[in-house]
Amino acid sequence: MAKTIVEEIEYLAGDRIWKTKKTRMEAESRMNRNDLISTLITNYYTFVVLAFSIWALILDPTSTQAKNVTLMSVIASVGLFGATLLLSSLGYKGKALQYRESYLKLDALESDVRNLLRNIQFKSQKEVNSEFHALEQKYNEIIALSDNHSNIDHFKLMIDRKLEGSEKLKSSYYFRVVVKYLIVITVFAIPVVLVVIFT
Repeated sequence: MAKTIVEEIEYLAGDRIWKTKKTRMEAESRMNRNDLISTLITNYYTFVVLAFSIWALILDPTSTQAKNVTLMSVIASVGLFGATLLLSSLGYKGKALQYRESYLKLDALESDVRNLLRNIQFKSQKEVNSEFHALEQKYNEIIALSDNHSNIDHFKLMIDRKLEGSEKLKSSYYFRVVVKYLIVITVFAIPVVLVVIFT
């Protein structure tokens, strides 16, 4: 059975705009966390390189330990160089700002759609159809302004809000979160492991 225009407008406001807005909020939060983690990694590896360099200076240059510390310093320097290039190219802060701009515009659009619903009885069918079409186009323009969010943002929204189908997503969501943080812990543990292995 075909949807009425009111049902289509309610679907645009309640499902498409609201879910996209909330998911973009989750994406902004994730990008800000990623930006913080990338800053911590860069600063941590900068400290590690400096610590290894200073350590190498106070050791006897002919000792095996000094050579190992110098090797660790080189490994940490290359790691820092690669991490800095990778993390800066990902542009987490810029993406977070784009998601923020997107969800603020979606919030205003949601208000416009709700206003159309409140005033629908005072408008002709032609006016309603025209305004609805313009609002749909505005929605498409807004979501085109930034990268699409990741599935993990949608999963988090579904799980946090206990929306229909969220139970099926929990294992996939929590698996991804655990893998991400295991990778982060591994990145922070590498210098410690190098010290244990080479000294």
